[in-house]
Amino acid sequence: MKKVLALILAVLMVLSMVACAQKTETPKNDTASTDAAASTAETTDTASTGEAAANETLKIGLCQPLTGSMANSGLYSTHGVQLAIDEINEAGGLKVGDKTYTIELLSEDNEGKTDITINAVNKLISDGVIAIVGTNSSSTSMAAGPIATSEKVVMVSTTGTNPDVTQVGGEYMFRSCWIDSYQGYLAAKLAYETLGKRKAAILYNNADDYSTGIMDFFVQSFEEMGGETMTQAYAGAEIKDFKAQITAFKEWEPDVIFIECQAAEIPLPVQQIRELGMDTQIIGAASWDNELLSQLTPKEDLEGCVYVTTFCADSDAPMAKAFVEAYQAKWDGELPMNQATMSYNAMKIIAQALQDCGTVDDPEAFRDAMQNVNMELPNGHFEYDENRDPQISGVLMTYKDGVGVYYGEIKG
Repeated sequence: MKKVLALILAVLMVLSMVACAQKTETPKNDTASTDAAASTAETTDTASTGEAAANETLKIGLCQPLTGSMANSGLYSTHGVQLAIDEINEAGGLKVGDKTYTIELLSEDNEGKTDITINAVNKLISDGVIAIVGTNSSSTSMAAGPIATSEKVVMVSTTGTNPDVTQVGGEYMFRSCWIDSYQGYLAAKLAYETLGKRKAAILYNNADDYSTGIMDFFVQSFEEMGGETMTQAYAGAEIKDFKAQITAFKEWEPDVIFIECQAAEIPLPVQQIRELGMDTQIIGAASWDNELLSQLTPKEDLEGCVYVTTFCADSDAPMAKAFVEAYQAKWDGELPMNQATMSYNAMKIIAQALQDCGTVDDPEAFRDAMQNVNMELPNGHFEYDENRDPQISGVLMTYKDGVGVYYGEIKG
Protein backbone atom coordinates (compact mmCIF):
# COMPACT_ATOMS: atom_id res chain seq x y z
CA MET A 1 0.00 0.00 0.00
CA LYS A 2 2.82 2.35 0.90
CA LYS A 3 4.43 1.59 -2.44
CA VAL A 4 1.22 2.49 -4.29
CA LEU A 5 0.88 5.71 -2.33
CA ALA A 6 4.46 6.62 -3.06
CA LEU A 7 3.91 5.98 -6.77
CA ILE A 8 0.83 8.22 -6.82
CA LEU A 9 2.73 10.99 -5.07
CA ALA A 10 5.55 10.71 -7.57
CA VAL A 11 3.14 10.99 -10.52
CA LEU A 12 1.49 14.02 -8.96
CA MET A 13 4.86 15.71 -8.50
CA VAL A 14 5.78 15.17 -12.15
CA LEU A 15 2.44 16.56 -13.33
CA SER A 16 2.91 19.57 -11.06
CA MET A 17 6.37 20.23 -12.51
CA VAL A 18 5.04 20.03 -16.07
CA ALA A 19 2.27 22.46 -15.24
CA CYS A 20 4.73 24.88 -13.66
CA ALA A 21 6.98 24.64 -16.67
CA GLN A 22 4.05 25.47 -18.98
CA LYS A 23 3.09 28.48 -16.82
CA THR A 24 6.66 29.71 -16.85
CA GLU A 25 6.83 29.54 -20.69
CA THR A 26 3.62 31.43 -21.25
CA PRO A 27 4.94 34.82 -20.08
CA LYS A 28 7.96 34.34 -22.31
CA ASN A 29 5.69 34.00 -25.34
CA ASP A 30 3.64 37.01 -24.26
CA THR A 31 6.76 39.06 -23.77
CA ALA A 32 7.99 38.15 -27.25
CA SER A 33 4.65 39.12 -28.74
CA THR A 34 4.63 42.39 -26.85
CA ASP A 35 8.18 43.16 -27.95
CA ALA A 36 7.29 42.42 -31.59
CA ALA A 37 4.18 44.59 -31.40
CA ALA A 38 6.17 47.39 -29.80
CA SER A 39 8.79 47.07 -32.51
CA THR A 40 6.11 47.19 -35.24
CA ALA A 41 4.44 50.18 -33.63
CA GLU A 42 7.78 51.93 -33.36
CA THR A 43 8.50 51.23 -37.01
CA THR A 44 5.04 52.48 -38.03
CA ASP A 45 5.43 55.61 -35.93
CA THR A 46 8.84 56.22 -37.47
CA ALA A 47 7.47 55.72 -40.98
CA SER A 48 4.53 57.99 -40.26
CA THR A 49 6.85 60.63 -38.86
CA GLY A 50 9.04 60.31 -41.97
CA GLU A 51 6.03 60.63 -44.26
CA ALA A 52 4.82 63.67 -42.35
CA ALA A 53 8.23 65.25 -42.65
CA ALA A 54 8.44 64.54 -46.39
CA ASN A 55 6.74 66.80 -48.93
CA GLU A 56 3.33 65.87 -50.26
CA THR A 57 3.05 65.39 -54.02
CA LEU A 58 1.31 67.84 -56.32
CA LYS A 59 0.53 66.65 -59.84
CA ILE A 60 0.92 68.92 -62.88
CA GLY A 61 -0.23 67.71 -66.29
CA LEU A 62 1.46 68.27 -69.66
CA CYS A 63 -0.65 67.87 -72.81
CA GLN A 64 1.48 68.30 -75.93
CA PRO A 65 2.32 66.46 -79.18
CA LEU A 66 5.01 63.97 -78.21
CA THR A 67 4.67 62.09 -81.50
CA GLY A 68 3.62 63.09 -85.01
CA SER A 69 4.56 66.09 -87.13
CA MET A 70 4.70 68.48 -84.15
CA ALA A 71 6.66 66.20 -81.81
CA ASN A 72 9.56 68.64 -81.92
CA SER A 73 7.36 71.26 -80.27
CA GLY A 74 6.29 68.76 -77.63
CA LEU A 75 9.91 67.93 -76.87
CA TYR A 76 10.80 71.59 -76.31
CA SER A 77 7.73 72.03 -74.13
CA THR A 78 8.70 69.03 -72.02
CA HIS A 79 12.20 70.42 -71.60
CA GLY A 80 10.92 73.82 -70.48
CA VAL A 81 8.37 72.47 -68.00
CA GLN A 82 10.73 69.87 -66.56
CA LEU A 83 13.43 72.48 -65.95
CA ALA A 84 10.95 74.67 -64.05
CA ILE A 85 9.77 71.72 -61.97
CA ASP A 86 13.33 70.60 -61.21
CA GLU A 87 14.22 74.10 -60.03
CA ILE A 88 11.23 74.11 -57.69
CA ASN A 89 11.85 70.62 -56.31
CA GLU A 90 15.59 71.11 -55.90
CA ALA A 91 14.90 74.28 -53.89
CA GLY A 92 12.92 72.22 -51.38
CA GLY A 93 9.53 72.11 -53.09
CA LEU A 94 6.60 74.45 -53.60
CA LYS A 95 5.39 76.15 -50.40
CA VAL A 96 1.63 76.65 -50.55
CA GLY A 97 0.13 77.90 -47.32
CA ASP A 98 1.55 75.84 -44.46
CA LYS A 99 2.45 72.85 -46.65
CA THR A 100 5.32 72.13 -49.01
CA TYR A 101 4.83 70.03 -52.14
CA THR A 102 7.05 68.08 -54.48
CA ILE A 103 5.89 68.60 -58.06
CA GLU A 104 5.25 65.50 -60.20
CA LEU A 105 4.81 65.85 -63.97
CA LEU A 106 2.27 63.65 -65.75
CA SER A 107 2.50 63.78 -69.56
CA GLU A 108 -0.07 62.83 -72.19
CA ASP A 109 0.57 62.81 -75.95
CA ASN A 110 -2.14 64.59 -77.94
CA GLU A 111 -0.36 63.99 -81.29
CA GLY A 112 -1.40 67.53 -82.25
CA LYS A 113 -4.98 66.33 -82.87
CA THR A 114 -8.16 67.74 -81.32
CA ASP A 115 -9.91 64.41 -80.70
CA ILE A 116 -6.88 62.91 -78.99
CA THR A 117 -6.43 66.15 -77.02
CA ILE A 118 -9.88 65.73 -75.51
CA ASN A 119 -9.04 62.20 -74.36
CA ALA A 120 -5.63 63.28 -73.05
CA VAL A 121 -7.03 66.17 -71.00
CA ASN A 122 -9.76 63.97 -69.52
CA LYS A 123 -7.10 61.40 -68.59
CA LEU A 124 -4.93 64.00 -66.85
CA ILE A 125 -7.90 65.36 -64.91
CA SER A 126 -8.93 61.85 -63.82
CA ASP A 127 -5.34 61.30 -62.66
CA GLY A 128 -5.71 64.22 -60.27
CA VAL A 129 -3.64 67.04 -61.76
CA ILE A 130 -4.19 70.49 -60.26
CA ALA A 131 -3.22 72.27 -63.51
CA ILE A 132 -2.31 71.46 -67.10
CA VAL A 133 0.43 72.99 -69.25
CA GLY A 134 -0.55 72.94 -72.92
CA THR A 135 -1.44 72.72 -75.62
CA ASN A 136 0.87 74.15 -78.26
CA SER A 137 -1.74 75.02 -80.90
CA SER A 138 -4.89 77.11 -81.02
CA SER A 139 -7.12 74.33 -82.38
CA THR A 140 -6.22 71.82 -79.69
CA SER A 141 -6.27 74.49 -76.96
CA MET A 142 -9.81 75.46 -77.94
CA ALA A 143 -10.84 71.80 -77.82
CA ALA A 144 -9.33 71.34 -74.36
CA GLY A 145 -10.28 74.62 -72.67
CA PRO A 146 -14.01 73.97 -72.14
CA ILE A 147 -13.20 70.63 -70.49
CA ALA A 148 -10.70 72.24 -68.13
CA THR A 149 -13.20 74.96 -67.22
CA SER A 150 -16.05 72.52 -66.63
CA GLU A 151 -13.80 70.54 -64.26
CA LYS A 152 -12.32 73.69 -62.67
CA VAL A 153 -8.76 72.76 -63.60
CA VAL A 154 -6.44 75.61 -64.62
CA MET A 155 -4.92 75.13 -68.08
CA VAL A 156 -2.18 77.27 -69.65
CA SER A 157 -1.71 77.12 -73.41
CA THR A 158 1.94 77.58 -74.32
CA THR A 159 1.61 78.78 -77.92
CA GLY A 160 -2.11 78.78 -78.67
CA THR A 161 -2.21 82.36 -79.92
CA ASN A 162 -5.69 82.62 -81.49
CA PRO A 163 -7.68 85.23 -79.50
CA ASP A 164 -10.55 82.75 -79.18
CA VAL A 165 -8.47 80.32 -77.11
CA THR A 166 -9.31 81.98 -73.80
CA GLN A 167 -12.79 83.06 -74.89
CA VAL A 168 -13.87 79.60 -76.05
CA GLY A 169 -11.86 77.88 -73.33
CA GLY A 170 -13.57 79.68 -70.47
CA GLU A 171 -12.45 81.17 -67.18
CA TYR A 172 -9.92 78.45 -66.32
CA MET A 173 -8.13 78.74 -69.66
CA PHE A 174 -5.00 80.92 -69.69
CA ARG A 175 -1.93 81.20 -71.91
CA SER A 176 1.72 82.12 -71.51
CA CYS A 177 2.15 83.43 -75.08
CA TRP A 178 0.94 86.54 -76.86
CA ILE A 179 -2.15 86.52 -79.10
CA ASP A 180 -2.44 86.49 -82.89
CA SER A 181 -3.73 90.04 -83.16
CA TYR A 182 -0.60 91.38 -81.47
CA GLN A 183 1.76 88.94 -83.19
CA GLY A 184 0.20 89.69 -86.60
CA TYR A 185 0.49 93.42 -85.93
CA LEU A 186 4.19 93.12 -84.98
CA ALA A 187 4.92 91.02 -88.08
CA ALA A 188 3.22 93.65 -90.24
CA LYS A 189 5.21 96.36 -88.49
CA LEU A 190 8.40 94.38 -89.15
CA ALA A 191 7.56 94.27 -92.86
CA TYR A 192 6.30 97.83 -93.29
CA GLU A 193 8.39 99.89 -90.87
CA THR A 194 11.54 97.91 -90.09
CA LEU A 195 12.14 96.51 -93.59
CA GLY A 196 10.34 99.22 -95.56
CA LYS A 197 8.24 96.79 -97.64
CA ARG A 198 4.98 97.75 -99.35
CA LYS A 199 3.68 94.62 -101.19
CA ALA A 200 3.23 91.59 -98.94
CA ALA A 201 2.34 88.10 -100.15
CA ILE A 202 1.01 85.80 -97.42
CA LEU A 203 1.09 81.99 -97.49
CA TYR A 204 -1.09 80.31 -94.85
CA ASN A 205 -2.75 77.02 -93.90
CA ASN A 206 -6.52 77.50 -94.06
CA ALA A 207 -7.06 74.26 -92.12
CA ASP A 208 -5.25 75.64 -89.06
CA ASP A 209 -6.78 78.24 -86.72
CA TYR A 210 -3.37 79.56 -85.77
CA SER A 211 -2.19 80.15 -89.33
CA THR A 212 -5.52 81.63 -90.41
CA GLY A 213 -5.66 83.96 -87.43
CA ILE A 214 -2.14 85.29 -88.00
CA MET A 215 -2.92 85.85 -91.68
CA ASP A 216 -6.06 87.86 -90.90
CA PHE A 217 -4.34 90.17 -88.43
CA PHE A 218 -1.25 90.62 -90.59
CA VAL A 219 -3.36 91.61 -93.59
CA GLN A 220 -5.48 94.01 -91.54
CA SER A 221 -2.46 95.66 -89.93
CA PHE A 222 -0.33 95.86 -93.08
CA GLU A 223 -3.13 97.41 -95.12
CA GLU A 224 -3.93 99.93 -92.35
CA MET A 225 -0.26 100.97 -92.49
CA GLY A 226 -0.65 101.63 -96.23
CA GLY A 227 0.62 98.39 -97.79
CA GLU A 228 -0.88 96.01 -100.35
CA THR A 229 -1.47 92.31 -99.69
CA MET A 230 -2.09 89.11 -101.60
CA THR A 231 -2.97 85.84 -99.87
CA GLN A 232 -2.56 82.25 -101.01
CA ALA A 233 -3.84 79.32 -98.95
CA TYR A 234 -3.07 75.61 -98.79
CA ALA A 235 -5.37 73.01 -97.27
CA GLY A 236 -3.62 71.20 -94.45
CA ALA A 237 -0.27 70.15 -93.05
CA GLU A 238 -0.01 67.19 -95.44
CA ILE A 239 0.40 69.48 -98.49
CA LYS A 240 3.89 69.17 -99.99
CA ASP A 241 3.65 71.08 -103.27
CA PHE A 242 3.36 74.88 -103.13
CA LYS A 243 4.29 75.67 -106.72
CA ALA A 244 0.84 76.97 -107.66
CA GLN A 245 0.80 79.46 -104.80
CA ILE A 246 4.40 80.53 -105.42
CA THR A 247 3.76 81.00 -109.13
CA ALA A 248 0.88 83.34 -108.25
CA PHE A 249 3.26 85.25 -106.00
CA LYS A 250 5.84 85.59 -108.80
CA GLU A 251 3.26 87.06 -111.14
CA TRP A 252 2.20 89.61 -108.50
CA GLU A 253 5.83 90.57 -107.68
CA PRO A 254 5.72 91.19 -103.92
CA ASP A 255 8.68 92.71 -102.08
CA VAL A 256 8.11 90.54 -98.98
CA ILE A 257 6.58 87.10 -98.35
CA PHE A 258 5.04 86.32 -94.95
CA ILE A 259 4.82 82.62 -94.03
CA GLU A 260 3.35 81.72 -90.66
CA CYS A 261 2.12 78.21 -89.92
CA GLN A 262 3.26 75.32 -87.76
CA ALA A 263 7.06 74.94 -87.72
CA ALA A 264 7.12 71.60 -89.54
CA GLU A 265 5.25 73.16 -92.49
CA ILE A 266 7.69 76.04 -93.09
CA PRO A 267 10.78 74.38 -94.67
CA LEU A 268 9.15 73.12 -97.89
CA PRO A 269 7.60 76.40 -99.09
CA VAL A 270 10.80 78.28 -98.24
CA GLN A 271 12.82 75.81 -100.34
CA GLN A 272 10.35 75.93 -103.22
CA ILE A 273 10.28 79.74 -103.23
CA ARG A 274 14.05 79.72 -103.74
CA GLU A 275 13.92 76.84 -106.25
CA LEU A 276 11.49 78.83 -108.38
CA GLY A 277 13.95 81.71 -108.53
CA MET A 278 12.40 84.13 -106.06
CA ASP A 279 14.92 85.97 -103.90
CA THR A 280 12.18 88.00 -102.17
CA GLN A 281 12.60 88.80 -98.47
CA ILE A 282 10.81 86.16 -96.38
CA ILE A 283 9.53 86.88 -92.89
CA GLY A 284 7.66 84.96 -90.21
CA ALA A 285 6.53 84.97 -86.60
CA ALA A 286 7.00 82.86 -83.48
CA SER A 287 6.73 79.40 -85.06
CA TRP A 288 9.98 80.15 -86.93
CA ASP A 289 11.77 80.02 -83.58
CA ASN A 290 12.30 76.26 -83.84
CA GLU A 291 15.41 74.20 -84.56
CA LEU A 292 13.33 72.10 -86.95
CA LEU A 293 13.77 74.82 -89.56
CA SER A 294 17.55 74.59 -89.35
CA GLN A 295 17.37 70.81 -89.55
CA LEU A 296 15.04 70.60 -92.56
CA THR A 297 15.88 73.71 -94.58
CA PRO A 298 19.14 74.34 -96.47
CA LYS A 299 20.84 77.16 -94.61
CA GLU A 300 21.31 79.15 -97.80
CA ASP A 301 17.50 79.20 -98.21
CA LEU A 302 17.00 80.40 -94.63
CA GLU A 303 19.74 83.03 -94.82
CA GLY A 304 18.36 86.49 -94.09
CA CYS A 305 14.83 85.39 -93.20
CA VAL A 306 13.57 87.54 -90.32
CA TYR A 307 10.94 86.67 -87.74
CA VAL A 308 9.33 88.16 -84.66
CA THR A 309 9.23 86.11 -81.46
CA THR A 310 8.98 86.45 -77.69
CA PHE A 311 12.46 85.59 -76.43
CA CYS A 312 16.08 85.87 -77.50
CA ALA A 313 18.62 83.50 -75.96
CA ASP A 314 21.28 86.18 -76.49
CA SER A 315 19.55 88.56 -74.07
CA ASP A 316 21.76 90.27 -71.47
CA ALA A 317 18.97 90.46 -68.86
CA PRO A 318 20.10 88.60 -65.69
CA MET A 319 17.01 86.40 -65.43
CA ALA A 320 17.21 85.54 -69.14
CA LYS A 321 20.90 84.65 -68.89
CA ALA A 322 20.29 82.47 -65.83
CA PHE A 323 17.47 80.67 -67.63
CA VAL A 324 19.54 80.01 -70.75
CA GLU A 325 22.49 78.73 -68.72
CA ALA A 326 20.31 76.39 -66.66
CA TYR A 327 18.45 75.16 -69.74
CA GLN A 328 21.62 74.43 -71.70
CA ALA A 329 23.22 72.71 -68.71
CA LYS A 330 20.24 70.39 -68.35
CA TRP A 331 19.62 69.68 -72.03
CA ASP A 332 23.11 69.18 -73.44
CA GLY A 333 23.69 72.66 -74.81
CA GLU A 334 20.30 73.00 -76.54
CA LEU A 335 19.16 76.61 -76.88
CA PRO A 336 15.70 77.40 -75.46
CA MET A 337 13.37 78.20 -78.34
CA ASN A 338 10.01 79.97 -78.05
CA GLN A 339 8.09 76.79 -77.13
CA ALA A 340 10.54 75.86 -74.38
CA THR A 341 10.48 79.38 -72.94
CA MET A 342 6.67 79.66 -72.98
CA SER A 343 6.39 76.22 -71.33
CA TYR A 344 8.92 77.12 -68.65
CA ASN A 345 6.99 80.34 -68.05
CA ALA A 346 3.67 78.49 -67.85
CA MET A 347 4.96 76.28 -65.03
CA LYS A 348 6.43 79.26 -63.18
CA ILE A 349 3.13 81.16 -63.51
CA ILE A 350 1.19 78.19 -62.10
CA ALA A 351 3.61 77.87 -59.19
CA GLN A 352 3.41 81.59 -58.39
CA ALA A 353 -0.39 81.57 -58.47
CA LEU A 354 -0.58 78.56 -56.12
CA GLN A 355 1.72 80.31 -53.67
CA ASP A 356 -0.30 83.51 -53.92
CA CYS A 357 -3.65 81.79 -53.24
CA GLY A 358 -2.19 79.77 -50.36
CA THR A 359 -4.13 76.55 -50.92
CA VAL A 360 -4.39 73.64 -53.34
CA ASP A 361 -7.98 72.88 -52.32
CA ASP A 362 -9.82 75.90 -53.71
CA PRO A 363 -9.88 75.93 -57.54
CA GLU A 364 -11.71 79.26 -57.68
CA ALA A 365 -9.09 80.94 -55.50
CA PHE A 366 -6.39 79.39 -57.69
CA ARG A 367 -8.09 80.70 -60.83
CA ASP A 368 -8.34 84.21 -59.32
CA ALA A 369 -4.68 84.09 -58.31
CA MET A 370 -3.77 83.17 -61.89
CA GLN A 371 -5.68 86.19 -63.16
CA ASN A 372 -3.76 88.46 -60.78
CA VAL A 373 -0.23 87.11 -61.36
CA ASN A 374 2.34 89.89 -61.57
CA MET A 375 5.91 88.65 -61.91
CA GLU A 376 9.21 88.72 -63.76
CA LEU A 377 10.08 85.95 -66.22
CA PRO A 378 13.05 85.31 -68.55
CA ASN A 379 11.44 87.34 -71.34
CA GLY A 380 10.43 90.23 -69.09
CA HIS A 381 7.55 91.44 -66.94
CA PHE A 382 4.40 89.33 -67.02
CA GLU A 383 0.78 89.96 -66.14
CA TYR A 384 -2.66 89.15 -67.57
CA ASP A 385 -5.29 91.45 -69.00
CA GLU A 386 -9.01 90.99 -68.34
CA ASN A 387 -9.20 88.27 -71.03
CA ARG A 388 -6.45 86.17 -69.42
CA ASP A 389 -4.08 87.14 -72.23
CA PRO A 390 -0.52 88.17 -71.34
CA GLN A 391 1.03 91.52 -72.10
CA ILE A 392 4.58 90.84 -73.34
CA SER A 393 6.98 92.49 -75.78
CA GLY A 394 8.68 91.04 -78.87
CA VAL A 395 12.14 90.66 -80.36
CA LEU A 396 13.33 90.27 -83.93
CA MET A 397 15.54 87.37 -85.00
CA THR A 398 17.19 86.51 -88.32
CA TYR A 399 18.72 83.34 -89.68
CA LYS A 400 22.47 83.48 -90.21
CA ASP A 401 24.37 80.37 -91.27
CA GLY A 402 21.32 78.30 -90.38
CA VAL A 403 20.98 79.69 -86.86
CA GLY A 404 18.51 82.25 -85.49
CA VAL A 405 20.36 85.27 -84.07
CA TYR A 406 19.31 88.60 -82.58
CA TYR A 407 18.19 91.19 -85.14
CA GLY A 408 16.58 93.95 -83.10
CA GLU A 409 13.74 95.00 -80.82
CA ILE A 410 10.17 95.69 -81.81
CA LYS A 411 7.43 97.32 -79.78
CA GLY A 412 3.71 97.65 -80.30
